[in-house]
Amino acid sequence: MEHRKNLDLALKELQTILEEMGQRVNRSIIESIDSIKEQDPGKAKLILDRDRELNALEEKIMEIGASNDCHTATGSPRYAKNFNGLPSRK
Repeated sequence: MEHRKNLDLALKELQTILEEMGQRVNRSIIESIDSIKEQDPGKAKLILDRDRELNALEEKIMEIGASNDCHTATGSPRYAKNFNGLPSRK
């Protein structure tokens, strides 16, 4: 039961991080288009700098996945984690 509780907490944290990432990516896409239209290299650099923050969120997701064995939790090797951040195809 404790394992299930930990998994539920990890999934909730993942959901929160993914929602935040989605919002940031959406904002970056819109601002990228604007920087191209305006030919504004300063704005483009800011977008690239914020990309590092997105990478940090991705690393956090990987850490959560690595600390919770998805294969054990689901009982399915299809959802076992790999280190590309995608489900492995077993």
